[in-house]
Amino acid sequence: MAPVSSHVWDAFYMNCRKMYEFFHHQKSKDYLRAQQFVKPNVTFTFQHWTHDVQKFMNTSLLHVGGGRVTNKKVSTGTDDKSYLEEFQGMWEKMLRNLQDEHKGIFREEIEHRLDSEFRHCGTLGKECICK
Repeated sequence: MAPVSSHVWDAFYMNCRKMYEFFHHQKSKDYLRAQQFVKPNVTFTFQHWTHDVQKFMNTSLLHVGGGRVTNKKVSTGTDDKSYLEEFQGMWEKMLRNLQDEHKGIFREEIEHRLDSEFRHCGTLGKECICK
């Protein structure tokens, strides 16, 4: 069971890492960012998945180097529920603050996902997009 749980854990953390960059980093010519889709002055402030957690995960998950063995942080999984709730909250905040021009495409994409591979994942925040 250990190899399976470690793969699931890595997948969860990799996606958290990716979504932190999506919400936290500013506009980029190469990558999509939440700021491109939301109304002006909407910010995404993280309490649990902080810059230090992001730095730890970048080192721990992506790089083979001395930082992996000298790092003082230990990930035990105890914060995972807080991470998940925080990212769900950021997703809802983004959907509630979409610029009008983006609401339709987000709604269509969510409906498409709910009809396919994500049908067991709740609403994916569909109710947060005002018509």
